[in-house]
This record gives sequence, structure tokens and C-alpha cells, in this order.
Amino acid sequence: MATLSDRRRGFLVDRIQSIAYRCVALFVAFASWVTHQWRRFKIYIASHTTSRWHRHREARGRRPREPRVLGVVLFQKSFGTQDDQALSRILVWAKQQGFRLCILYCPYDGIRDRIGSIRELMKWAEPYETPSRVLVWQGWDAPEEWVDGMGEDDAMMMGVALLSAQHAEVPISALSSVRGQHMYSHDEVLERALQAPESLKEAIGRAAGPAARMDPDMIMIFGGISSLGGFPSWSIRNSEMYDMGQLGVVTRGKLDAVLKRFTRTKQRFGR
Repeated sequence: MATLSDRRRGFLVDRIQSIAYRCVALFVAFASWVTHQWRRFKIYIASHTTSRWHRHREARGRRPREPRVLGVVLFQKSFGTQDDQALSRILVWAKQQGFRLCILYCPYDGIRDRIGSIRELMKWAEPYETPSRVLVWQGWDAPEEWVDGMGEDDAMMMGVALLSAQHAEVPISALSSVRGQHMYSHDEVLERALQAPESLKEAIGRAAGPAARMDPDMIMIFGGISSLGGFPSWSIRNSEMYDMGQLGVVTRGKLDAVLKRFTRTKQRFGR
């Protein structure tokens, strides 16, 4: 039988354990309350006070405009069925996102032979994926149907220009050969085009077509090479560029991720 002293000792042990458990529970509750109040305090500070340094950072840069012109650089000498399907997937995605023009540039001549394949694939994809037409052409000479619809904000037609390295030189060569009050050399025209004065861009548009004076909002580079490869240089001063890896494995999720990244970009334009 347990003696009286043993009973008292057991009672004291149970009492001490109960007090310890209560202290731990009170400490955990207090820590949780302090954490919650600290988070509320930080939110209050962030929403009601702005430091001088924070104001300076917010003033630098702005969100880009809603993208309407897409540039695509392809470093591929040959195209297979998988590549054609990837191009069709990119064009359907661009159409659904509201792009008005897509410039497909390849420094090699292989892109010239793909216009028929792209048109055929778009015929199958368009009725199911897009609510209207996608016009595909080669060079800067855009169809009149697309040119006439450029002024309509709610136009549902997208143009696709297939350009090779030779096409990229056409506007500069055409403008440098125009006879007028001043005769520019090829280098002078390129330097002035890089500065992008509006008068010169309009002159390029008159010499090569309206598509030549449209600036891509974003340029996707496929092929694993971090280069533009001769993409028209007068139109990229405000463009955001993204390395997309290989063409054949591009997915819609990757395209959506790049577009989301673009919308969160802050453009400073050298400031």
C-alpha cells in the first residue's frame, strides 16, 4: 500500500505537470497573437507610409502597354512536322491573346518554304481555336485585307509576316535608294532608324509597307541562341526579349508564363 508521503509526492508531480502544460499553451497563444499583430502592423505601415527611397523606386519605370505585335526569331535551318505544329500553336495562342501582327523571322532561307505548310495547318486550327482569320504572307507586302483592318480596334484578324535575312534589309535598302532632297547612305539610314524618329519610321513604312513600321512589344527567341540574328533593328528599341529554348517543345503554358512575365515588367527606357 502507498504511504501518505507517496500520495502527496504524486499529487505534487501531477500539479507541476498541469501548470507546465498551461504555461506552454499560454506562451504559444501569446506568440501567435504577437505574430498576427506584427503582420497587421507591417501591412498598415506599407499602406499608409511610403519612404523617400520607396517613392523614388516607384517613379522609375512603368508597366508596358497591352501587347499587340509579337516578334519570333527562329534559329533553324530546316523545319519538320513537329516544328510546323509548334509554329501553328504559337500563332493560335497569339491570336487568342489579341495580337494584331506576328513577325516570324529566320536568318536562314528555310522559312520561305514553310508558308504553305503554315497556311494549311492554320486552316485546321482556326475554325476550332480562333474566331476569325489569320493571314500569312511573305516579306513586308501585307495583304490589303489586313491593311484595311489595322485601324479597327476591335478587328479580329491577325497578320503573320514571314521574314528572312534578305527581307530584313529591304526597308533600309528601299529607303536609301529613294531620291529626294537628301540622299542617305545605307549606314546613315540604319543609324537614323536606330534612333527611331517618327518621320523616318513613316518613311520606312511608305517604302516597305505598314508592317515595317510596327514595333514588336515582345520578341521570343527559339533555337537556343541568345541573339536576334539580324532581326529588323529599327523596330526593337522598346521590345522585351525572351529566350524560349527549342521550338519543337514549346507549350502553351510556357507562352502564358512569358506573357505574364511581360505584363509585370517595368520599362525604364534607359532612365
